[in-house]
Amino acid sequence: MCFKLSRLMDCSVVMLVGCALLLYLKSAQVTEDICWKFLSHCKLRAFSNEHQITEESRPKTEGKSHLGIKNNLNRPLKVNVTNLVLKELQGGFFAAVREGKQRDSSLDTSVCVSEPTVLECLEVGFAALLLATLDHVSYCRMLGIDKVTIHWKNCQSCCAKDPQENSWSAYFEPLNTGAELNAKKVLCLGGIIVGNVLVQESAKLPYFNQEKKSQSNGILRSSLLEVGFRKRQSLPGYEEGAVITAELRKWVHGLIGEYVRPQESIQSRVNQFYMENMNGYNMLGVHVRGIDHMLEMEEKKLPAMEKWIQDAEAVFKTLEQPKKIFLASDNNEIVHRFVEYFEKEKVVYTAAMRADEYQSLRPINGQVNGIDAIESGSQVLIDILLLAKCGHFLHAESSVATLASFFNPHMELHFLGNVGDNGTFKAGNSNLTKAPDPKTNYEDEREWENGWEEQIESLAWCFQMNSPSSACPNMAVGQLIDSKEVRTYFSQ
Repeated sequence: MCFKLSRLMDCSVVMLVGCALLLYLKSAQVTEDICWKFLSHCKLRAFSNEHQITEESRPKTEGKSHLGIKNNLNRPLKVNVTNLVLKELQGGFFAAVREGKQRDSSLDTSVCVSEPTVLECLEVGFAALLLATLDHVSYCRMLGIDKVTIHWKNCQSCCAKDPQENSWSAYFEPLNTGAELNAKKVLCLGGIIVGNVLVQESAKLPYFNQEKKSQSNGILRSSLLEVGFRKRQSLPGYEEGAVITAELRKWVHGLIGEYVRPQESIQSRVNQFYMENMNGYNMLGVHVRGIDHMLEMEEKKLPAMEKWIQDAEAVFKTLEQPKKIFLASDNNEIVHRFVEYFEKEKVVYTAAMRADEYQSLRPINGQVNGIDAIESGSQVLIDILLLAKCGHFLHAESSVATLASFFNPHMELHFLGNVGDNGTFKAGNSNLTKAPDPKTNYEDEREWENGWEEQIESLAWCFQMNSPSSACPNMAVGQLIDSKEVRTYFSQ
């Protein structure tokens, strides 16, 4: 750490001298822009994480891969973790392969392993992690690989404390457990796959099943992590996201039915709550994401609670009796407001852990003590499944809302702010893309740059902690492949 701070101080001295000269020659705004980027570069260099993997610590890997990449076993292999992470962020694809040594003809030819927590283990929530996993499943199907296994290990938000335990089976039925151990070819997908990679590769992959290709033709236009209920061109990270359509909802619902089956322990809790509180009622589901969600919104602020109640009332009054509202939220303040307005017998909600306040910069794990990660993730999944049992759904942008719309592709959607007095969608506001405000865009980019280094550091930490447990040992030594090489590998 002292060495890193020394590097940062040396770089900062140079920065201060240079910025003083710039301030004399240029305007204050230009100087601020240049110096801010230079400081970020100093910090990135100081905290870049290059480590050596020696022969003793290196996982056992094949000396040569089908891609013609050799490991030099005579000297340690240096892996610059920062460069690996930047590759993932810039390319939107992070993968490694492993070739089985067995030549038994009865073995599975190819197996895909979805292991998004190799890179995404700190900030990612349960719903976003599931969407990233579905992107992996979609890509594997494009390759013609139907046998997929899923590993969720050592993630802060919804994984078991044991870093070696696969937490996928805490929520969903195990999927092809151990299939990767006896396959001729294994593809390990870490992190996220960005939309343009999925769209481009769907047209190039040689073994894309023609029936599945025709089913998804024109439907898959971005990653599921990037999709939204409206265009978000001014929100960094979501500019290329497609709009959720009825066709996309049905297509993803098919993926869910084949690969994502909730555990009996989860389903029984869902069924019990449904039978006790929702069965026999016309249900309006409402998902209100509060607390720190403002940081992820274009407006940089949460909708007023009164707006949620106003739109909920507009939809609710159109439903026939008997009727109720199922409310899923991350905070108690909005729950109390709904109960106060609609009366207790009309609003039902689970006994989930919630923050106290609707608006707060602290996430829920910073406001509630003693949160068990598996139970926290289970509560999110249960809310998603209960929302999917409603006939109508009032929501804004969130990963939970996206998943609920996928789990029930026939549920009628009502986007907050687009509900008319009669509870129907206001067609006049269907195109919500607004002209970018130059000042707002500048502030968004500055905020994006501020979070860039933090994101790199968190991904690098996850890689160092979780890559040794990858199903592909090449992942841990930084021997990665791009999407073009994947096509070559699986065409051999």
